[in-house]
Amino acid sequence: MSTALRQIEQEITEIETSIDSTATKIQSTYLEYAEAVAQAVQQQVIIAMYQVCTRDRPAAFLTLSFDRRHKLQQDVQILAKTTVDLVRQSLAECVQNLQSDQEAVDRLLTKTLSEASQTANDLLITANILDSSTKETVTEIQIRLSEVEFTNRTVMSHRGELRVLSARLNQLHSELERKQKLKMIAEAELTWRSSWTELE
Repeated sequence: MSTALRQIEQEITEIETSIDSTATKIQSTYLEYAEAVAQAVQQQVIIAMYQVCTRDRPAAFLTLSFDRRHKLQQDVQILAKTTVDLVRQSLAECVQNLQSDQEAVDRLLTKTLSEASQTANDLLITANILDSSTKETVTEIQIRLSEVEFTNRTVMSHRGELRVLSARLNQLHSELERKQKLKMIAEAELTWRSSWTELE
């Protein structure tokens, strides 16, 4: 084996090691991101419900009896906890199935947050704080991923780290592909030379 080919193979091994460690780091960062999103969403759900009841529709909230207010608040806490569990579980499965590209995660989170928003609005309608036919979007709860990320420094930090790691992984895969092509060329050249004989 030529020195050049041995060098290329060593570089390929180093790149493959870097790919493995970067992929592992991406997985662990996604789990941290999932936890940060889950905590932020829990807070967002409670804050959104609080704002509707105290700022947008205080009159409707004040007409509720103590028991109905208490039940609504308990339902809100259950919704927040359920949403947190769903975010954690869904993202953990996403990562374990190696489908942790940002687009797939965003779709999953957007769907989860949309369902949580709808449930929150249904709770408000049941409590007669929102009218089921209302078109006043100011009082409707809409929890968006972009807002969760923007308002939470930890979530934004993990998102930024994932962006950097994903770019690094793509770069490593491109470099691996390039080195594998060089290896093939070097092997072909070596094979050519090994069977080449000058005609007498």
